[in-house]
Amino acid sequence: AVVRGYRLQSVPADDKLREELAAEDLESLRRRLESVLSPLHNTTDLRDRKRLIRAIEIAEHSRYCDSSHVGEHVTLSPLVIGIHCEREALRRRITARLHARIQEGMIEEVQSLYATGIDWARIDAFGLEYRYVAKYLQGVMTREDMVRILATRIHQFAKRQYTWFRRMERMGIKIHWIEGPDEEQAMKCIESAST
Repeated sequence: AVVRGYRLQSVPADDKLREELAAEDLESLRRRLESVLSPLHNTTDLRDRKRLIRAIEIAEHSRYCDSSHVGEHVTLSPLVIGIHCEREALRRRITARLHARIQEGMIEEVQSLYATGIDWARIDAFGLEYRYVAKYLQGVMTREDMVRILATRIHQFAKRQYTWFRRMERMGIKIHWIEGPDEEQAMKCIESAST
């Protein structure tokens, strides 16, 4: 949002619109959003009912309100540094991190959240690790399946992140790639950009 200069504004909740949208199915909501906001910049809003309704609310508000109070567009010259890691080494690091998180109490953390009254649907929305640990705790999958499937999903997510940065480059954003978490290389990039 910062690098691409998105103009974001605070949009209040519209209870009347939310009530109207509550009766619509997911496909109707998708069509409605696409009719008021095209092209979409964030397709993740299309998969979750709550996010989809909020996206419609924001799009409808933006169509009918005066946005002159939104700050002036500022052109930035960002310094974007990307950390490159050989794919197999990255896979090993992700898997090791997952096993460390489990050893450090990730399962107990999710149990604790549920014990405080947070329901499984809300825990699912916290992200990948929470989602699969919750499935394990609900007896939907074994511990071994949870670890195996979660590792696969995190590897896939890391690949999508890398693809996201490549897309940024195709859109004209320069990324200074460094090999691994090399602080010295990063500092050189920062120093050369500031001179």
